[in-house]
Amino acid sequence: MQQAAMPRFGLGIAPILVTQLLKVVEWHWIFAIVSIPGLIVAYLLYRVLCDTDATKAAQHTSTHDASERWTEVFKYRNIPLNMVGMLCWLTCLVVLSALLPSYQIDSLKLSVEQMGFVLSAIGFGGTLGTLVMPGLPIVSAASRSC
Repeated sequence: MQQAAMPRFGLGIAPILVTQLLKVVEWHWIFAIVSIPGLIVAYLLYRVLCDTDATKAAQHTSTHDASERWTEVFKYRNIPLNMVGMLCWLTCLVVLSALLPSYQIDSLKLSVEQMGFVLSAIGFGGTLGTLVMPGLPIVSAASRSC
């Protein structure tokens, strides 16, 4: 559920909310309005997280980190594969989030409200994928055992 929060709120709900708010509020006030939840979360994190003592952190690092070299993490096959995967995902996400609204409004001649609804489909699809994709190996393994 935590991993699905970014596509659900950032790409799913936000385009709809912001494009609807544009009807009643000037755009620069929308930045202030949508920053309120982030400020609340930042304050709650400030209240809950404790500052670790430097000596405890150093002791934890010396006893729990097996290696002196940070490059040894690349010995695990998943690390470079995930780095390439995230590079592709973030490149796609940033390009779509930044350029798709202009394309929809300028080339497809959609209204701002329509653009918000179409753009939010990326977020809701990403949320659905985040929730469904982890269960696919389990379903696949269960179907093979029958």
